[in-house]
Amino acid sequence: MRREDLAVAFPLSSATFNLAAFVGPAVAGIAIATLGLWAAFSVSVLGATIFCLVLARWSATDRRAERAGTHWLREIVDAAAFVSRDRQFSAIMALHVAAAFCLRPFIDLLPAHVARLGSGGPAMLGFATSAFGLGAVAGAIWMAAAAIEGA
Repeated sequence: MRREDLAVAFPLSSATFNLAAFVGPAVAGIAIATLGLWAAFSVSVLGATIFCLVLARWSATDRRAERAGTHWLREIVDAAAFVSRDRQFSAIMALHVAAAFCLRPFIDLLPAHVARLGSGGPAMLGFATSAFGLGAVAGAIWMAAAAIEGA
């Protein structure tokens, strides 16, 4: 991957990850509400099994770093140095750190809050949780479009 492709690759990767955070809870909420907890659990187990099977068959094709003798710790230091030099990547990293400390605990505690309210049930929890994923997907698409426009 070329360095100039990173500005588009990061938001698209984020969009893919957050699409699962959007679709997964919504589907789980509907499945729990209509079919019961066993259905959502079964789909989760099936997805994890498929992921493990695909991962077991996957082999990395990029061995340049191994051949060059680059240590993984050195790559982390190089990446941190790059992020600290680039204002745009520094801003993105700051947003991720802020979200990890401020937003993630809220998302993790949302099920307890919805349960305390007691009016929406599993479907309400699924849609409330998936709203975060939808916002993240929209933001990632917006960032990718801005990166493509700026390229």
